[in-house]
Amino acid sequence: MRWLIVLCGLGASAGMSCISSHCLRDADCPGSQVCREQAGACEEPECTADADCGHGKVCEERFCVVGCASQDDCASSEECVDRRCHRIGAECECPLAHEFCGTDINPNSPTAGTEVCVPGDFPDGVGLFFGSVYCGHCTGDYAALQQRQSELAADGLAPRMVWVQLTTALATPEDVGAHLGPDVTDPVIHDTDALRIWEAYGSTWYHFILVDAHGCYLTDHGPLDPTLVLGEEGEAIVSEWRDAMDEECPPPTP
Repeated sequence: MRWLIVLCGLGASAGMSCISSHCLRDADCPGSQVCREQAGACEEPECTADADCGHGKVCEERFCVVGCASQDDCASSEECVDRRCHRIGAECECPLAHEFCGTDINPNSPTAGTEVCVPGDFPDGVGLFFGSVYCGHCTGDYAALQQRQSELAADGLAPRMVWVQLTTALATPEDVGAHLGPDVTDPVIHDTDALRIWEAYGSTWYHFILVDAHGCYLTDHGPLDPTLVLGEEGEAIVSEWRDAMDEECPPPTP
């Protein structure tokens, strides 16, 4: 079950604001509308299968989004990976991760208030976590990922993470600092209708996507929970994260 904890009416001193008209599940929506989870908004469903969507779009969670059902939906210079067309890198024959830049809203981050770009600012690769700082499940996942991150750091590596905040879960730097705490110093970038990071990566709640040192889209893990991160799936994440920081090109996708 997905939880989004929002406390209202606490006053400005609490550093919190309500998320209006936000849905987490279909039951939150009126009539025939369903919850579009990536946007957190109630809308009329658009599709039940990929065939209901036009060329260059696929049906996900009952809505048509930009994507690919097969390699035929992508240009010759692109590769269909996880239902998204990715450009093929020149340095490595790999699907390139979606590029984006946003302001870091984590007041405890060294880059707070400045523009952070993925993958450009992360020459050793980066892990992207998709969630909301108001969500207890999300912060639990992130704490578990930090434990895995520390394992790699103990080996002399410098694994990096970025939190990608849900578009409709509006958060200020004060909110981020209060909910993530001083121990989270990674950048937090707020997704927007203009950036559409969640959609570009085909991601939703509790997902962790690895981008390697060459800017290649490597792997997608999720939906996660702390038990998975600290268990067998977490072992796979550590291994792939280590590979993501390697100078060698990743093997070509099948």
